[in-house]
Amino acid sequence: MLTVARHQPDVEEYMRRWKAALAPLFRSGGRLTGPQVFHALPRETGSPDAGPAQCKPRVQRLAFVNRPSVDLVVVIDTSGSMATELPKIARWLAELELEIVTSKADAQLLVVAQQRDLNRRPKADGGSFNLGVQSNDALDVLLAGAKEGSDRWTDSLRSSADLHIVVVTDDNARGRGAQYVARLTEALGGTRFSVNLLGGLDTADRGLLSADQPVAETTCSGDGFLGLNPGLGYQEAARLTNGLRAPFCYEASRRALSAELLRAPPQLGTCAWWLDAPGHRVERVDAVGPRHPSTGLIRERVLSSCYATRRSYRLADSLLVLCESTCSALRSEGYDAVEVKLECVE
Repeated sequence: MLTVARHQPDVEEYMRRWKAALAPLFRSGGRLTGPQVFHALPRETGSPDAGPAQCKPRVQRLAFVNRPSVDLVVVIDTSGSMATELPKIARWLAELELEIVTSKADAQLLVVAQQRDLNRRPKADGGSFNLGVQSNDALDVLLAGAKEGSDRWTDSLRSSADLHIVVVTDDNARGRGAQYVARLTEALGGTRFSVNLLGGLDTADRGLLSADQPVAETTCSGDGFLGLNPGLGYQEAARLTNGLRAPFCYEASRRALSAELLRAPPQLGTCAWWLDAPGHRVERVDAVGPRHPSTGLIRERVLSSCYATRRSYRLADSLLVLCESTCSALRSEGYDAVEVKLECVE
């Protein structure tokens, strides 16, 4: 059933959820088993009684458009030295998630952390993955989790999206940045990506460092954070992939990094739409085009059910998304929109 939010999301609510999810990591000093990945699609929640007092069935036409999309993979160092950073990390994640929801950007968020209880948060199709992150191995963990035969986090990525990897740590990488970039390039099979660092480095103006700026060799201190290491290996990987580097010791730099990562894709992608239909439910979805009869699409409960010959869509609250294979096939055949038949909620 389609529901639409009646109130704006509250950053404090998101922060409480992230803090509760991450707290066991730090209380145990990072010794938990069964690490997880949380994959969050932008969602809106609401009550089924939302909507106008008088409702009429209607058809909504949604055109295919070319808009950029992004996948954010946030990898959190959960070693003991990061314990004091928990409240600020929780708030930063909350603000990032809230920005995705309220801006309706075509962005999905995957958070990699060693946390057996992270699945207490509502999960979307990405599910959970057994990946753990300690002081120096954030990129090693991602590479190991991308191999065939493992429960791969890469299976949640979208082929049409840019990939931004964000490493959150107060330490340095185990290896050299150039080696990691070469291995990630191979593992990701040509997917365009950047490595970004939210870490212990310091900058003169507490701002962001771009790829054309030199590495920062000093550590930051402030806002309850203490940078133990400027993360030279991670900085090298960021520079080689046109990524960004930000001190996590300052609220302004954390927010600036989030804004920059989400700046490029301000709207949803080619075959994804927010439905503005309070008091209605989706009865039927058809693909339409100027030279084609309409063709009905099948609703999937999970995106993993999509395959090339099955014309499908996924509905999550008020977000309607066509399966990637469906989107590609319909566009190549000349379809240019979908029509959504909306019935009133009784």
